[in-house]
Amino acid sequence: MARFGDAAFQASRYPAAAEALEEAITLFRAADDLPAAADAMGTLGLVLQALGDPRRWVIATEAVELTRAFLARH
Repeated sequence: MARFGDAAFQASRYPAAAEALEEAITLFRAADDLPAAADAMGTLGLVLQALGDPRRWVIATEAVELTRAFLARH
């Protein structure tokens, strides 16, 4: 889903990209793959910025928090 989301973003299909990335983030978190979740969140932040969605700031903050949590464990 993350790759589809990235491809949709590159093709300016922002709503489809957001949907795919949100699903990918959920799956990555469920699998405890924090680096992949944070990466997908970075792309989602760009998508939300293109859509003019202010949630981009929340997503960016969450991505930093996930990265810190991952680094604290390793």
